[in-house]
Amino acid sequence: MEWSSTFRAGLVLGAAVVAWQLVSVPAGLTGVFVPVAFALQLGVVVGLLVRTREAQAYGQQVLSAAVLSAIAGAMIFPASLLVTSVLFPEHEALDGSSS
Repeated sequence: MEWSSTFRAGLVLGAAVVAWQLVSVPAGLTGVFVPVAFALQLGVVVGLLVRTREAQAYGQQVLSAAVLSAIAGAMIFPASLLVTSVLFPEHEALDGSSS
């Protein structure tokens, strides 16, 4: 299995979503955060699957996509806590209430 590509794609996805969060929260774009983050994930996962389609069978590609998402999630979760709790604790939640 091509783990280096999977690991690299997970790091790219994690960094892209964290960067988008750092832009969207202070700009007040929290309503479009999820669709853009989803589009980023879709693009990175499809890119990985296209790059590894010759070397990996279906099950291996499913596992690669899951591992990529887990690596990105391990970066996104603590960054999200940092952004919403430390950097921008006063930002407006999606329902309009202050956090």
